[in-house]
Amino acid sequence: MSDQSASLEYPYQTAPAPGTSLEVAPGVRWLRMPLPMSLDHINLYLIEDTDGWYIIDTGIRGQETQNLWLDIISNELSGKPVKRIICTHMHPDHTGQAGFLFNHCEVPLMMSHGEYYQARSMGNMMRDVGNWQMSAYYRLAGIEPAFLEQMRDMRSSFTPAADDQPFPGSYM
Repeated sequence: MSDQSASLEYPYQTAPAPGTSLEVAPGVRWLRMPLPMSLDHINLYLIEDTDGWYIIDTGIRGQETQNLWLDIISNELSGKPVKRIICTHMHPDHTGQAGFLFNHCEVPLMMSHGEYYQARSMGNMMRDVGNWQMSAYYRLAGIEPAFLEQMRDMRSSFTPAADDQPFPGSYM
């Protein structure tokens, strides 16, 4: 492998600020939402259609991300409504605000059947991370006690919110 093929090129010198988006192609806007860990953000996208927008992934659950979404909906969509929410996969940083956006925008959620049920299952597991049996399981799996404590601390904001997760109107 040559050194040239190993290098990365970043087409944008600056990332969009929280609560804003950056057009990366006609009708495609890039936004970032914060994460409470060393990987400190997630990239999300807005896709414009003739009469509205598709939200691609939603960020983690929590008030900060929710407030950023309210700013984006108010200021970044050129007055057009959100048409659909699409979650690409089950990770909680992709699904965490799906319930809030579903109710706030009153639009359908779309994701695959398997990913939806995996997100629900993961939400249930994260709720149990504090119980002694789940802690013992994670220790046997080699999870360090300090990381287990971090998981306990993060679980309220880093779960897919299975209880308020909308049921997809259709699967992709």
